[in-house]
Amino acid sequence: MSDLGREKNEGFATPVLLVAYNRPDETDKVIEALREVRPRVLYVVVDGPQPTGVDRARVAAVREIVLEKISWKCDLHLEFRDVNLGCRAGMTAALNWFFSENAEGIVVEDDLVPDPTFFVFCAELLARFRGDSRVWGIGGDNSFRVEPEGEGSYGFTRYPLIWGWASWSDRWAHYDAHLETWSRDSVSWLHSGEKRYFSKVLNQILHHGRPDSWAVPLSSTVLMWGGLWVFPRKNLVRNIGFSEDATHTKNASSRRANVLVNPITTIRHPPAISAESRVDRKIFRRVYEASLVERLFAKSRLIARVVLKKITAVLRNR
Repeated sequence: MSDLGREKNEGFATPVLLVAYNRPDETDKVIEALREVRPRVLYVVVDGPQPTGVDRARVAAVREIVLEKISWKCDLHLEFRDVNLGCRAGMTAALNWFFSENAEGIVVEDDLVPDPTFFVFCAELLARFRGDSRVWGIGGDNSFRVEPEGEGSYGFTRYPLIWGWASWSDRWAHYDAHLETWSRDSVSWLHSGEKRYFSKVLNQILHHGRPDSWAVPLSSTVLMWGGLWVFPRKNLVRNIGFSEDATHTKNASSRRANVLVNPITTIRHPPAISAESRVDRKIFRRVYEASLVERLFAKSRLIARVVLKKITAVLRNR
């Protein structure tokens, strides 16, 4: 494995993209994590504000932190948007820009705090699988606590895990943001639960534009192409963004919220490059199905609060 001390002294060579929006405290923590490795090439995209005073103030605070805290010597590329593109369009545009100018790179968002060894892990595996078109990405997330079979430091899954990840421009070029190639019939090998889940969610995106997600179309793309995604044996990235203000991760009591990281010092490569059905089923249940249940639970809580507020108002006016 590459020497982290040398990388820190010279600056981390692999390009990094940070995508942020309106969470100044979280963004500050992520930048502090980046400071640990000091990327030599850093792209930062901050989406534009919603037309409210609160959102404009939060976005402005994020931009001030970016300009103030990224003080190490690097080739810095900034995009501060005037218009709010939202999650799917905004993230897609940021990734298109990043991968149009870099053959490979690492991606983090403003609520994902990586351990320093995550970057070295990604760099080593980007080099190892650069010419292997079976592998579509390298993830640092194992907040779902599923370990690969065998003794390897990482395993492979059919699902993109994007809470801190890395990939190559030639793989990203296949990303189908508009779901033009999605077909349930073309993934007949999916088990029934997967088919139900992806058919429902992807049809909602196609016909109603919700959920506003770029990650679900990425899952569709990788599944359609039969790609593989690396995931580490232990968690390397902590998600600090669980709150009711979040776009998707609203349940602060989720089992995947704020899961501690485990630094990786030596990489043991698994003997085979293939997904394991037993592991994939666990990941599907803990990442996709659990996420859907948590979103429904959060929505029901919101509805309950609104109803309670109305009832309280009626009783007060009696």
